[in-house]
Amino acid sequence: GTFRSAFFASSTTTKITEMADRDEWLGRDTTQMLTTAAGTAVVYFAADRLMRGACSAILSHTSSTKVARDAPDVIAGVAKTLGILHTVVLSYTGWRIMNECRHDIILAQSSKLPWCSGISVGYFASDTVTMYRNYMWNAPVIFSGVASGVAPTRSLASFWKSHWLLVLHHVALITVFIPVPVVTGKGHYLAARIMLAEGSTFFLLLRWFIQKAGWKGTKLDACNSIALLLSWGFTRIWVFPSMYREFAESRGLPVAEAARLLHWHCHLGNATVLLPQLYWFSIMLGTLRKVVAKAFKPKGS
Repeated sequence: GTFRSAFFASSTTTKITEMADRDEWLGRDTTQMLTTAAGTAVVYFAADRLMRGACSAILSHTSSTKVARDAPDVIAGVAKTLGILHTVVLSYTGWRIMNECRHDIILAQSSKLPWCSGISVGYFASDTVTMYRNYMWNAPVIFSGVASGVAPTRSLASFWKSHWLLVLHHVALITVFIPVPVVTGKGHYLAARIMLAEGSTFFLLLRWFIQKAGWKGTKLDACNSIALLLSWGFTRIWVFPSMYREFAESRGLPVAEAARLLHWHCHLGNATVLLPQLYWFSIMLGTLRKVVAKAFKPKGS
């Protein structure tokens, strides 16, 4: 009896210690993510300010008229340049984390995820603020090449009405899909797969520069649009059935049976992310048809 009591007490103490260590570790990761997010926001707005000033000076020097730092093309060009930097960092780190955690797609952890998630939280939060600020200034072009148009009344309500899907996408990433793997310590591999989706955004942002350079409707524009559509379909749509398949293989079960092991909120979260991707994919497909038809139209026809 004494031995059993001592063994039970020892086991309980060990479990409590392990839980405390785990909570402390997760607390450090969460703090690192939030600190990195705050730092990223500071760097974002500082870079935005400096780059707008530099772009304004360069464009004013190369043209016959002065270009204001708040000119639509300056605003859009800087936002898209910062977006491209974000896609490169996130895609590369996501690839590293995915390979590091491939041996256990649910429980494997990477020390790179907290700071990488912090960069994304800071970027998407800053970009949301920038979208609203640019909208209030009547900037016609914002993040991801979405045209805002000029609303009769520029207010928070009109901003939400014209950009609700993109804003909802950003908010969902900031509050749920990016921080959850860090806070829970699970799903680092799956988070890395989602990070790779930002690789497709590179071609979306690049398209703006191609068109501004006067190459709209050219073969270069068409090739970039094809790369965008393929990368979007692979990293943002096919990734979901692929992750279900990988989870099933890790459990040695058929996909349908393995899917039933997941909580309902996992399926809801996947559907919430997937549906907007399908919507944007359909828009890109229509645009691609027009671009390809124009770029490869026989001469003289």
